[in-house]
Amino acid sequence: MVPRIKQWKIYGVLSAVVILTLFILACGAEATATPTAPPAKAAPVATATPVPAAPAATATPTAKPKPTATATPVPAKKEPAAARLLVAFNAPHSQGTVSYLVNLHDTGPTRPLAEHLYGHDPYTGETTNKSPGFGQLATGWDLSDDGYTWTYDLREGVFHHNTDTWTGTEFTASDVVFSRATLDKGEEDSHAPSGIWDKIIHEFDDSNPHQLKWTTAVVELDMYYLAGIEERGLIYSKDYWDAVGRDAFVAHPVASGPWKFKEFVVNEYMLYERNEEHWRKVPDFAELQLLYVSEDATRLAQLLAGEVHIIGIPGVLIPEAEAGGMGIGYSTRPGNADFIVVGGNYPEDHPKYDATDPLVNVDVRKALSMAIDRKLLKDTFFGDRASFMPAPLLMAGRDPINPDWPVPYTYDVAQAKELLAGAGYPDGFDMTLMCFKAESAVPEHEDMGEAVADMWEQIGVNVTFTPKERLHINAQGYDFGMGRHAWIATVVAGWTVSSQWPWTSDYPKGNAYYFYDAYLDEIFPDLGVAVSLEMRDPVILKYGNRMMENFNRLPLFWLHPAVAFDPAVVVDYSVNMSAFGPTMWHEYTEVVLK
Repeated sequence: MVPRIKQWKIYGVLSAVVILTLFILACGAEATATPTAPPAKAAPVATATPVPAAPAATATPTAKPKPTATATPVPAKKEPAAARLLVAFNAPHSQGTVSYLVNLHDTGPTRPLAEHLYGHDPYTGETTNKSPGFGQLATGWDLSDDGYTWTYDLREGVFHHNTDTWTGTEFTASDVVFSRATLDKGEEDSHAPSGIWDKIIHEFDDSNPHQLKWTTAVVELDMYYLAGIEERGLIYSKDYWDAVGRDAFVAHPVASGPWKFKEFVVNEYMLYERNEEHWRKVPDFAELQLLYVSEDATRLAQLLAGEVHIIGIPGVLIPEAEAGGMGIGYSTRPGNADFIVVGGNYPEDHPKYDATDPLVNVDVRKALSMAIDRKLLKDTFFGDRASFMPAPLLMAGRDPINPDWPVPYTYDVAQAKELLAGAGYPDGFDMTLMCFKAESAVPEHEDMGEAVADMWEQIGVNVTFTPKERLHINAQGYDFGMGRHAWIATVVAGWTVSSQWPWTSDYPKGNAYYFYDAYLDEIFPDLGVAVSLEMRDPVILKYGNRMMENFNRLPLFWLHPAVAFDPAVVVDYSVNMSAFGPTMWHEYTEVVLK
Protein backbone atom coordinates (compact mmCIF):
# COMPACT_ATOMS: atom_id res chain seq x y z
CA MET A 1 0.00 0.00 0.00
CA VAL A 2 1.43 3.40 -0.95
CA PRO A 3 1.91 5.68 2.10
CA ARG A 4 -0.65 8.46 2.24
CA ILE A 5 1.82 11.29 1.93
CA LYS A 6 0.18 14.58 2.73
CA GLN A 7 1.59 16.26 -0.35
CA TRP A 8 -1.20 14.95 -2.54
CA LYS A 9 -3.76 15.43 0.24
CA ILE A 10 -2.99 19.05 0.95
CA TYR A 11 -0.72 20.59 -1.67
CA GLY A 12 -3.06 19.60 -4.45
CA VAL A 13 -5.36 22.40 -3.34
CA LEU A 14 -2.67 24.99 -2.64
CA SER A 15 -2.89 26.44 -6.13
CA ALA A 16 -6.55 27.20 -5.55
CA VAL A 17 -5.70 28.71 -2.18
CA VAL A 18 -3.05 30.93 -3.77
CA ILE A 19 -5.50 32.10 -6.42
CA LEU A 20 -8.14 32.82 -3.80
CA THR A 21 -5.64 34.70 -1.67
CA LEU A 22 -4.51 36.74 -4.65
CA PHE A 23 -8.15 37.60 -5.32
CA ILE A 24 -8.62 38.73 -1.72
CA LEU A 25 -5.43 40.78 -1.79
CA ALA A 26 -6.51 42.43 -5.00
CA CYS A 27 -10.08 43.15 -3.94
CA GLY A 28 -9.45 44.32 -0.39
CA ALA A 29 -12.13 44.58 2.28
CA GLU A 30 -14.06 47.54 0.84
CA ALA A 31 -17.01 47.34 -1.53
CA THR A 32 -16.12 47.47 -5.20
CA ALA A 33 -16.96 50.78 -6.89
CA THR A 34 -19.21 50.79 -9.98
CA PRO A 35 -17.02 50.72 -13.09
CA THR A 36 -16.85 53.98 -15.01
CA ALA A 37 -17.86 53.76 -18.68
CA PRO A 38 -14.98 54.38 -21.06
CA PRO A 39 -15.05 57.87 -22.63
CA ALA A 40 -16.82 58.09 -26.02
CA LYS A 41 -14.59 58.64 -28.99
CA ALA A 42 -14.93 62.11 -30.58
CA ALA A 43 -16.30 62.25 -34.09
CA PRO A 44 -13.64 62.91 -36.70
CA VAL A 45 -13.40 66.55 -37.87
CA ALA A 46 -12.99 67.24 -41.57
CA THR A 47 -9.68 68.83 -42.48
CA ALA A 48 -9.60 71.58 -45.13
CA THR A 49 -7.39 70.90 -48.13
CA PRO A 50 -4.40 73.26 -47.89
CA VAL A 51 -3.96 75.79 -50.69
CA PRO A 52 -0.40 76.02 -52.02
CA ALA A 53 1.25 79.35 -51.18
CA ALA A 54 2.68 81.55 -53.87
CA PRO A 55 6.43 81.15 -54.34
CA ALA A 56 8.40 83.67 -52.27
CA ALA A 57 11.02 85.96 -53.67
CA THR A 58 14.56 84.64 -53.46
CA ALA A 59 16.36 86.24 -50.50
CA THR A 60 19.93 87.46 -50.59
CA PRO A 61 22.18 84.82 -49.10
CA THR A 62 23.47 85.59 -45.61
CA ALA A 63 26.49 84.28 -43.74
CA LYS A 64 26.03 80.86 -42.13
CA PRO A 65 26.04 80.95 -38.32
CA LYS A 66 28.89 79.16 -36.54
CA PRO A 67 27.81 75.76 -35.20
CA THR A 68 27.18 75.63 -31.46
CA ALA A 69 28.54 72.63 -29.54
CA THR A 70 25.81 70.30 -28.27
CA ALA A 71 25.98 69.49 -24.55
CA THR A 72 26.44 65.80 -23.72
CA PRO A 73 23.15 64.55 -22.26
CA VAL A 74 23.39 63.53 -18.60
CA PRO A 75 21.70 60.18 -18.05
CA ALA A 76 18.96 60.19 -15.46
CA LYS A 77 20.09 58.72 -12.16
CA LYS A 78 18.67 55.26 -11.59
CA GLU A 79 16.80 54.65 -8.37
CA PRO A 80 16.32 51.41 -6.45
CA ALA A 81 13.17 49.53 -7.40
CA ALA A 82 12.34 49.46 -3.68
CA ALA A 83 13.82 51.32 -0.74
CA ARG A 84 12.66 48.70 1.77
CA LEU A 85 13.38 45.01 1.19
CA LEU A 86 10.36 42.95 2.32
CA VAL A 87 11.08 39.34 3.31
CA ALA A 88 8.38 36.90 4.49
CA PHE A 89 8.87 33.54 6.21
CA ASN A 90 7.39 31.31 8.93
CA ALA A 91 6.90 33.12 12.23
CA PRO A 92 9.54 32.10 14.81
CA HIS A 93 8.23 30.07 17.74
CA SER A 94 10.17 32.22 20.22
CA GLN A 95 10.62 35.90 19.43
CA GLY A 96 12.79 38.72 20.69
CA THR A 97 15.23 41.41 19.64
CA VAL A 98 18.41 39.79 21.01
CA SER A 99 19.65 36.29 20.25
CA TYR A 100 19.98 35.09 23.84
CA LEU A 101 16.23 35.60 24.38
CA VAL A 102 15.16 33.03 21.78
CA ASN A 103 15.77 29.44 20.76
CA LEU A 104 18.79 29.00 18.48
CA HIS A 105 16.62 28.11 15.46
CA ASP A 106 14.57 31.28 15.99
CA THR A 107 17.56 33.64 16.00
CA GLY A 108 17.36 34.39 12.26
CA PRO A 109 15.48 37.70 12.65
CA THR A 110 18.08 38.91 15.20
CA ARG A 111 21.09 38.20 12.99
CA PRO A 112 21.16 41.24 10.65
CA LEU A 113 22.01 43.44 13.65
CA ALA A 114 25.19 41.80 14.93
CA GLU A 115 28.34 40.00 13.85
CA HIS A 116 30.54 37.11 14.99
CA LEU A 117 34.19 36.32 15.51
CA TYR A 118 34.04 33.92 12.57
CA GLY A 119 31.98 34.27 9.44
CA HIS A 120 31.41 32.24 6.31
CA ASP A 121 31.72 33.31 2.74
CA PRO A 122 28.20 34.72 2.17
CA TYR A 123 27.82 32.99 -1.18
CA THR A 124 29.66 29.68 -0.92
CA GLY A 125 29.46 29.20 2.83
CA GLU A 126 33.07 28.05 2.84
CA THR A 127 35.08 28.39 6.03
CA THR A 128 38.61 29.04 4.87
CA ASN A 129 40.83 32.04 5.43
CA LYS A 130 40.65 32.70 1.69
CA SER A 131 36.92 33.39 1.89
CA PRO A 132 36.18 37.14 2.23
CA GLY A 133 33.49 36.70 4.86
CA PHE A 134 35.27 34.16 7.03
CA GLY A 135 36.96 36.53 9.45
CA GLN A 136 34.31 38.94 10.73
CA LEU A 137 35.28 40.59 14.02
CA ALA A 138 38.33 38.36 14.34
CA THR A 139 41.15 38.85 11.84
CA GLY A 140 43.17 35.85 12.96
CA TRP A 141 43.21 33.05 15.53
CA ASP A 142 45.48 30.40 16.97
CA LEU A 143 45.04 27.36 19.22
CA SER A 144 47.48 26.55 21.99
CA ASP A 145 49.41 23.30 21.81
CA ASP A 146 47.37 21.77 24.62
CA GLY A 147 44.14 22.55 22.71
CA TYR A 148 42.47 24.55 25.48
CA THR A 149 43.14 28.22 24.67
CA TRP A 150 42.14 30.08 21.53
CA THR A 151 43.77 33.46 20.89
CA TYR A 152 41.82 35.83 18.65
CA ASP A 153 43.22 38.98 17.05
CA LEU A 154 40.30 41.39 16.83
CA ARG A 155 39.39 43.85 14.12
CA GLU A 156 40.19 47.44 15.06
CA GLY A 157 38.23 50.55 14.09
CA VAL A 158 34.81 48.84 14.12
CA PHE A 159 32.18 50.85 15.98
CA HIS A 160 28.82 49.83 17.39
CA HIS A 161 25.71 51.62 16.14
CA ASN A 162 24.60 55.06 17.25
CA THR A 163 21.09 55.71 18.55
CA ASP A 164 19.25 58.98 19.13
CA THR A 165 20.73 59.12 22.63
CA TRP A 166 23.88 57.03 22.37
CA THR A 167 27.13 57.32 20.43
CA GLY A 168 28.47 53.89 19.62
CA THR A 169 31.84 52.91 21.05
CA GLU A 170 34.56 50.81 19.45
CA PHE A 171 34.26 47.04 19.43
CA THR A 172 36.68 45.38 21.88
CA ALA A 173 37.38 42.03 23.51
CA SER A 174 35.10 42.92 26.42
CA ASP A 175 32.12 42.83 24.03
CA VAL A 176 32.81 39.18 23.24
CA VAL A 177 33.11 38.26 26.91
CA PHE A 178 29.92 40.16 27.72
CA SER A 179 27.95 38.50 24.91
CA ARG A 180 29.01 34.96 25.83
CA ALA A 181 29.45 35.01 29.62
CA THR A 182 26.80 37.58 30.60
CA LEU A 183 24.07 37.20 27.99
CA ASP A 184 24.27 33.58 26.82
CA LYS A 185 25.47 31.99 30.06
CA GLY A 186 24.65 34.46 32.82
CA GLU A 187 21.18 35.87 32.17
CA GLU A 188 18.34 33.95 33.83
CA ASP A 189 16.11 34.25 30.76
CA SER A 190 18.79 33.01 28.38
CA HIS A 191 17.74 30.30 25.94
CA ALA A 192 21.36 29.28 25.35
CA PRO A 193 21.92 25.65 26.43
CA SER A 194 24.05 25.47 29.56
CA GLY A 195 25.68 22.18 28.62
CA ILE A 196 27.39 23.63 25.56
CA TRP A 197 28.53 26.85 27.20
CA ASP A 198 29.79 25.10 30.32
CA LYS A 199 31.88 22.97 28.00
CA ILE A 200 33.44 25.75 25.97
CA ILE A 201 33.61 28.59 28.51
CA HIS A 202 36.17 28.21 31.27
CA GLU A 203 37.77 31.64 31.41
CA PHE A 204 38.46 34.72 29.28
CA ASP A 205 41.33 37.18 29.19
CA ASP A 206 40.22 40.49 27.66
CA SER A 207 42.97 42.64 29.18
CA ASN A 208 44.09 43.57 25.66
CA PRO A 209 41.09 45.30 24.00
CA HIS A 210 42.20 44.07 20.57
CA GLN A 211 43.03 40.49 21.48
CA LEU A 212 40.97 37.85 23.27
CA LYS A 213 42.21 34.70 24.97
CA TRP A 214 39.36 32.17 25.28
CA THR A 215 40.05 29.07 27.38
CA THR A 216 37.63 26.16 27.14
CA ALA A 217 36.81 23.51 29.74
CA VAL A 218 37.52 20.75 27.20
CA VAL A 219 39.43 20.71 23.94
CA GLU A 220 37.12 22.04 21.22
CA LEU A 221 38.31 22.00 17.61
CA ASP A 222 34.95 23.19 16.24
CA MET A 223 35.04 26.76 17.57
CA TYR A 224 34.53 28.01 14.02
CA TYR A 225 30.98 26.74 14.49
CA LEU A 226 30.38 27.58 18.14
CA ALA A 227 31.69 31.15 17.76
CA GLY A 228 30.44 31.54 14.19
CA ILE A 229 27.29 32.32 12.26
CA GLU A 230 25.55 28.99 12.88
CA GLU A 231 25.46 29.22 16.68
CA ARG A 232 24.95 31.99 19.24
CA GLY A 233 28.13 33.79 18.29
CA LEU A 234 26.46 37.22 17.90
CA ILE A 235 28.37 40.02 19.63
CA TYR A 236 26.70 43.04 21.25
CA SER A 237 27.88 46.29 22.86
CA LYS A 238 28.82 45.93 26.54
CA ASP A 239 29.21 49.70 26.95
CA TYR A 240 25.66 50.28 25.77
CA TRP A 241 24.24 47.64 28.13
CA ASP A 242 26.15 49.16 31.05
CA ALA A 243 24.90 52.65 30.15
CA VAL A 244 21.19 51.98 29.55
CA GLY A 245 20.47 48.76 31.44
CA ARG A 246 18.87 45.48 30.48
CA ASP A 247 15.34 46.68 29.62
CA ALA A 248 16.44 49.58 27.41
CA PHE A 249 18.99 47.33 25.71
CA VAL A 250 16.37 44.71 24.86
CA ALA A 251 13.95 47.42 23.66
CA HIS A 252 16.59 48.83 21.29
CA PRO A 253 19.69 46.61 20.98
CA VAL A 254 23.01 47.85 19.66
CA ALA A 255 25.77 45.93 17.88
CA SER A 256 28.14 46.42 14.92
CA GLY A 257 26.32 44.71 12.02
CA PRO A 258 25.35 46.08 8.59
CA TRP A 259 21.77 46.71 9.77
CA LYS A 260 20.64 48.92 12.68
CA PHE A 261 17.62 48.08 14.79
CA LYS A 262 14.52 50.18 14.14
CA GLU A 263 11.36 48.39 15.33
CA PHE A 264 10.00 45.03 16.50
CA VAL A 265 6.33 43.99 16.72
CA VAL A 266 5.60 40.55 18.20
CA ASN A 267 4.10 38.09 15.68
CA GLU A 268 4.36 40.70 12.91
CA TYR A 269 7.85 41.86 11.92
CA MET A 270 11.38 43.03 12.66
CA LEU A 271 12.48 46.25 10.96
CA TYR A 272 16.06 47.41 10.35
CA GLU A 273 17.71 50.36 8.63
CA ARG A 274 21.05 50.13 6.92
CA ASN A 275 24.29 51.06 8.64
CA GLU A 276 25.67 53.72 6.31
CA GLU A 277 29.18 53.31 7.75
CA HIS A 278 29.54 49.56 7.96
CA TRP A 279 33.12 48.36 7.65
CA ARG A 280 32.39 45.31 5.50
CA LYS A 281 29.38 46.01 3.25
CA VAL A 282 26.84 48.85 3.21
CA PRO A 283 23.49 47.34 2.09
CA ASP A 284 21.88 48.44 -1.18
CA PHE A 285 18.44 48.65 0.42
CA ALA A 286 17.72 51.50 2.83
CA GLU A 287 15.61 49.27 5.07
CA LEU A 288 15.03 45.57 5.71
CA GLN A 289 11.70 44.31 7.04
CA LEU A 290 11.39 40.66 8.09
CA LEU A 291 7.70 39.71 8.03
CA TYR A 292 6.26 36.80 10.01
CA VAL A 293 3.82 34.98 7.68
CA SER A 294 3.32 31.32 8.52
CA GLU A 295 0.96 30.23 5.73
CA ASP A 296 2.85 28.98 2.66
CA ALA A 297 0.06 29.89 0.22
CA THR A 298 -0.30 33.38 1.68
CA ARG A 299 3.41 34.09 1.30
CA LEU A 300 3.35 33.01 -2.33
CA ALA A 301 0.24 35.06 -3.02
CA GLN A 302 1.89 38.11 -1.46
CA LEU A 303 4.97 37.61 -3.62
CA LEU A 304 2.93 37.23 -6.82
CA ALA A 305 0.93 40.35 -5.90
CA GLY A 306 4.12 42.40 -5.41
CA GLU A 307 3.52 42.87 -1.69
CA VAL A 308 6.80 41.20 -0.64
CA HIS A 309 10.09 40.63 -2.44
CA ILE A 310 11.54 37.38 -0.99
CA ILE A 311 9.77 34.45 0.66
CA GLY A 312 10.64 31.10 2.17
CA ILE A 313 8.94 28.49 0.02
CA PRO A 314 8.24 24.74 0.18
CA GLY A 315 9.46 22.75 -2.80
CA VAL A 316 6.01 21.83 -4.07
CA LEU A 317 5.14 25.51 -4.62
CA ILE A 318 8.29 26.32 -6.57
CA PRO A 319 6.73 25.47 -10.01
CA GLU A 320 3.87 27.87 -9.32
CA ALA A 321 6.27 30.63 -8.31
CA GLU A 322 8.30 30.07 -11.47
CA ALA A 323 5.15 30.12 -13.59
CA GLY A 324 4.40 33.52 -12.08
CA GLY A 325 7.77 34.84 -13.23
CA MET A 326 9.49 34.67 -9.85
CA GLY A 327 13.14 33.76 -9.37
CA ILE A 328 14.19 30.81 -7.21
CA GLY A 329 17.20 30.69 -4.92
CA TYR A 330 18.69 27.98 -2.76
CA SER A 331 21.01 27.99 0.21
CA THR A 332 24.47 27.34 -1.16
CA ARG A 333 25.22 25.04 1.78
CA PRO A 334 23.03 22.58 3.71
CA GLY A 335 21.08 24.52 6.28
CA ASN A 336 19.32 21.80 8.25
CA ALA A 337 20.06 18.31 9.50
CA ASP A 338 16.94 16.14 9.78
CA PHE A 339 16.86 12.94 11.82
CA ILE A 340 14.44 11.09 14.12
CA VAL A 341 15.14 10.76 17.84
CA VAL A 342 13.59 7.72 19.55
CA GLY A 343 12.84 8.47 23.20
CA GLY A 344 12.29 6.53 26.39
CA ASN A 345 15.76 4.97 26.53
CA TYR A 346 16.64 6.02 30.05
CA PRO A 347 18.92 4.15 32.48
CA GLU A 348 17.16 1.15 33.97
CA ASP A 349 17.39 2.65 37.46
CA HIS A 350 15.81 5.93 36.38
CA PRO A 351 12.27 6.63 37.70
CA LYS A 352 10.98 7.28 34.18
CA TYR A 353 12.38 4.07 32.71
CA ASP A 354 9.60 1.73 31.54
CA ALA A 355 10.64 -1.80 30.63
CA THR A 356 7.29 -2.32 28.86
CA ASP A 357 7.94 0.58 26.46
CA PRO A 358 8.42 -1.00 23.01
CA LEU A 359 10.92 1.71 22.07
CA VAL A 360 13.51 0.41 24.54
CA ASN A 361 13.86 -2.67 22.30
CA VAL A 362 16.56 -2.19 19.67
CA ASP A 363 14.74 -4.42 17.16
CA VAL A 364 11.67 -2.19 17.41
CA ARG A 365 13.79 0.88 16.74
CA LYS A 366 15.44 -0.87 13.79
CA ALA A 367 11.99 -1.81 12.42
CA LEU A 368 10.91 1.84 12.57
CA SER A 369 14.00 2.83 10.61
CA MET A 370 13.49 0.13 7.97
CA ALA A 371 9.86 1.20 7.47
CA ILE A 372 10.89 4.68 6.29
CA ASP A 373 11.13 5.08 2.52
CA ARG A 374 13.72 7.85 2.55
CA LYS A 375 13.96 8.02 -1.22
CA LEU A 376 10.22 8.62 -1.53
CA LEU A 377 10.37 11.35 1.13
CA LYS A 378 13.25 13.03 -0.67
CA ASP A 379 11.62 12.87 -4.08
CA THR A 380 8.23 14.02 -2.77
CA PHE A 381 9.22 16.95 -0.58
CA PHE A 382 12.76 18.09 -1.40
CA GLY A 383 14.17 16.70 -4.64
CA ASP A 384 17.75 17.78 -5.23
CA ARG A 385 17.59 20.12 -2.23
CA ALA A 386 18.19 17.12 0.04
CA SER A 387 21.03 14.64 0.38
CA PHE A 388 20.92 11.48 2.45
CA MET A 389 22.51 11.59 5.89
CA PRO A 390 24.90 8.64 6.25
CA ALA A 391 24.68 8.59 10.08
CA PRO A 392 23.10 11.01 12.57
CA LEU A 393 24.83 14.42 12.36
CA LEU A 394 27.60 13.11 10.10
CA MET A 395 28.16 14.78 6.72
CA ALA A 396 30.13 13.32 3.83
CA GLY A 397 33.07 15.57 3.02
CA ARG A 398 33.20 17.02 6.54
CA ASP A 399 33.17 14.01 8.85
CA PRO A 400 34.70 10.53 8.70
CA ILE A 401 32.24 8.09 7.09
CA ASN A 402 32.17 4.31 7.31
CA PRO A 403 31.68 2.98 3.75
CA ASP A 404 29.69 0.06 5.15
CA TRP A 405 26.84 2.31 6.30
CA PRO A 406 23.87 1.96 3.91
CA VAL A 407 23.04 5.35 2.36
CA PRO A 408 20.10 5.77 2.35
CA TYR A 409 19.27 3.27 5.08
CA THR A 410 17.63 0.03 3.98
CA TYR A 411 13.88 0.24 3.25
CA ASP A 412 12.19 -3.12 3.75
CA VAL A 413 8.59 -3.25 5.03
CA ALA A 414 8.50 -7.06 5.19
CA GLN A 415 11.65 -7.27 7.31
CA ALA A 416 10.39 -4.44 9.53
CA LYS A 417 7.23 -6.45 10.25
CA GLU A 418 9.34 -9.54 11.03
CA LEU A 419 11.43 -7.55 13.49
CA LEU A 420 8.32 -6.29 15.27
CA ALA A 421 6.89 -9.81 15.50
CA GLY A 422 10.18 -11.16 16.81
CA ALA A 423 10.25 -8.43 19.45
CA GLY A 424 6.80 -9.48 20.63
CA TYR A 425 4.67 -6.95 18.77
CA PRO A 426 3.09 -8.80 15.84
CA ASP A 427 0.03 -6.56 16.09
CA GLY A 428 2.00 -3.37 16.60
CA PHE A 429 1.75 -0.97 19.51
CA ASP A 430 0.75 2.60 20.30
CA MET A 431 3.19 5.49 20.15
CA THR A 432 3.38 9.21 19.41
CA LEU A 433 5.44 10.86 16.68
CA MET A 434 6.11 14.56 17.10
CA CYS A 435 7.79 17.11 14.90
CA PHE A 436 8.67 20.73 15.23
CA LYS A 437 6.02 23.00 13.80
CA ALA A 438 7.00 24.63 10.51
CA GLU A 439 10.17 26.67 10.78
CA SER A 440 11.60 29.33 8.50
CA ALA A 441 14.02 27.02 6.71
CA VAL A 442 11.85 23.89 6.42
CA PRO A 443 8.20 24.72 5.74
CA GLU A 444 7.62 21.09 4.65
CA HIS A 445 8.44 19.65 8.05
CA GLU A 446 4.93 18.88 9.30
CA ASP A 447 3.94 17.26 6.00
CA MET A 448 7.01 15.04 6.04
CA GLY A 449 6.19 14.10 9.64
CA GLU A 450 2.72 12.94 8.68
CA ALA A 451 4.23 10.90 5.85
CA VAL A 452 6.59 9.12 8.27
CA ALA A 453 3.65 8.39 10.60
CA ASP A 454 1.78 6.85 7.65
CA MET A 455 4.79 4.68 6.79
CA TRP A 456 4.97 3.35 10.35
CA GLU A 457 1.28 2.52 10.24
CA GLN A 458 2.03 0.31 7.23
CA ILE A 459 3.96 -2.05 9.54
CA GLY A 460 1.16 -2.11 12.13
CA VAL A 461 2.22 0.65 14.54
CA ASN A 462 -0.65 2.84 15.74
CA VAL A 463 0.86 6.35 15.51
CA THR A 464 -0.53 9.57 16.92
CA PHE A 465 1.11 12.39 14.97
CA THR A 466 1.48 15.65 16.91
CA PRO A 467 3.32 18.76 15.64
CA LYS A 468 4.59 20.87 18.54
CA GLU A 469 6.64 23.99 19.01
CA ARG A 470 10.31 23.30 19.56
CA LEU A 471 10.27 24.75 23.08
CA HIS A 472 7.46 22.39 24.12
CA ILE A 473 9.30 19.32 22.82
CA ASN A 474 12.46 20.44 24.61
CA ALA A 475 10.51 20.96 27.84
CA GLN A 476 9.11 17.43 27.52
CA GLY A 477 12.68 16.19 27.18
CA TYR A 478 13.80 18.08 30.28
CA ASP A 479 10.97 16.37 32.18
CA PHE A 480 12.07 12.90 30.97
CA GLY A 481 8.71 12.54 29.25
CA MET A 482 9.83 10.85 26.04
CA GLY A 483 8.61 7.32 26.77
CA ARG A 484 6.71 5.87 23.76
CA HIS A 485 7.58 9.05 21.85
CA ALA A 486 9.77 9.80 18.87
CA TRP A 487 10.17 13.07 17.04
CA ILE A 488 11.62 14.41 13.85
CA ALA A 489 14.34 16.85 14.77
CA THR A 490 15.71 19.50 12.46
CA VAL A 491 18.87 21.20 13.66
CA VAL A 492 21.48 23.59 12.33
CA ALA A 493 23.61 21.84 9.72
CA GLY A 494 26.76 23.25 11.32
CA TRP A 495 26.25 21.01 14.32
CA THR A 496 29.00 18.45 14.68
CA VAL A 497 29.25 15.45 16.96
CA SER A 498 32.12 17.14 18.77
CA SER A 499 30.34 20.43 19.35
CA GLN A 500 27.04 18.79 20.37
CA TRP A 501 28.03 15.77 22.41
CA PRO A 502 26.09 16.89 25.54
CA TRP A 503 22.93 16.18 23.53
CA THR A 504 23.61 12.51 22.96
CA SER A 505 24.72 11.02 26.28
CA ASP A 506 24.26 11.34 30.02
CA TYR A 507 26.03 14.67 30.33
CA PRO A 508 25.26 16.30 33.71
CA LYS A 509 24.44 19.69 32.24
CA GLY A 510 23.23 18.72 28.79
CA ASN A 511 20.24 20.22 27.06
CA ALA A 512 17.55 17.58 27.29
CA TYR A 513 17.71 14.00 28.46
CA TYR A 514 16.43 12.15 25.40
CA PHE A 515 18.15 8.78 25.63
CA TYR A 516 20.99 7.13 27.50
CA ASP A 517 23.84 5.06 26.14
CA ALA A 518 26.63 3.93 28.47
CA TYR A 519 28.94 3.27 25.51
CA LEU A 520 28.66 6.86 24.35
CA ASP A 521 29.44 8.00 27.86
CA GLU A 522 32.65 6.02 27.64
CA ILE A 523 33.88 7.40 24.32
CA PHE A 524 32.71 11.02 24.34
CA PRO A 525 35.21 12.25 26.93
CA ASP A 526 37.90 11.30 24.41
CA LEU A 527 36.62 14.15 22.22
CA GLY A 528 37.41 16.56 25.05
CA VAL A 529 41.13 15.80 24.84
CA ALA A 530 41.48 15.36 21.05
CA VAL A 531 43.88 18.08 19.91
CA SER A 532 43.89 17.01 16.26
CA LEU A 533 41.60 15.51 13.64
CA GLU A 534 43.72 12.37 13.76
CA MET A 535 42.72 11.96 17.41
CA ARG A 536 39.13 13.07 16.99
CA ASP A 537 37.98 11.25 13.85
CA PRO A 538 38.27 7.70 15.24
CA VAL A 539 36.01 8.71 18.14
CA ILE A 540 33.46 10.12 15.70
CA LEU A 541 33.52 6.88 13.72
CA LYS A 542 32.86 4.95 16.91
CA TYR A 543 29.89 7.23 17.56
CA GLY A 544 28.56 6.69 14.03
CA ASN A 545 28.92 2.92 14.22
CA ARG A 546 27.10 2.87 17.55
CA MET A 547 24.23 5.00 16.29
CA MET A 548 23.82 2.84 13.19
CA GLU A 549 23.57 -0.33 15.27
CA ASN A 550 21.56 1.02 18.23
CA PHE A 551 18.97 3.14 16.33
CA ASN A 552 18.49 5.82 19.00
CA ARG A 553 18.70 8.36 16.20
CA LEU A 554 17.48 7.53 12.71
CA PRO A 555 19.23 9.53 9.97
CA LEU A 556 17.22 11.30 7.27
CA PHE A 557 18.58 14.26 5.26
CA TRP A 558 20.79 17.27 4.92
CA LEU A 559 18.55 20.02 3.51
CA HIS A 560 19.09 23.22 1.50
CA PRO A 561 16.42 25.88 2.24
CA ALA A 562 14.65 27.40 -0.80
CA VAL A 563 13.33 30.90 -1.49
CA ALA A 564 11.39 32.66 -4.23
CA PHE A 565 12.07 36.29 -5.08
CA ASP A 566 10.67 39.05 -7.26
CA PRO A 567 13.17 39.73 -10.09
CA ALA A 568 11.66 43.20 -10.56
CA VAL A 569 13.19 44.16 -7.21
CA VAL A 570 15.92 41.62 -6.36
CA VAL A 571 18.70 40.59 -8.73
CA ASP A 572 19.33 37.29 -6.91
CA TYR A 573 19.29 35.72 -3.45
CA SER A 574 21.36 32.56 -3.32
CA VAL A 575 23.51 32.61 -0.20
CA ASN A 576 24.43 30.39 2.73
CA MET A 577 21.16 30.69 4.67
CA SER A 578 22.10 28.03 7.23
CA ALA A 579 18.99 26.95 9.20
CA PHE A 580 17.54 30.44 9.45
CA GLY A 581 15.69 30.83 6.16
CA PRO A 582 15.82 34.08 4.17
CA THR A 583 16.97 36.25 7.10
CA MET A 584 20.72 36.41 6.49
CA TRP A 585 23.26 38.24 4.35
CA HIS A 586 20.86 40.85 2.96
CA GLU A 587 23.67 43.37 2.89
CA TYR A 588 24.71 41.35 -0.18
CA THR A 589 21.21 41.22 -1.71
CA GLU A 590 21.47 43.36 -4.86
CA VAL A 591 18.64 45.76 -5.64
CA VAL A 592 17.30 46.27 -9.17
CA LEU A 593 17.87 49.86 -10.34
CA LYS A 594 15.30 51.64 -12.50
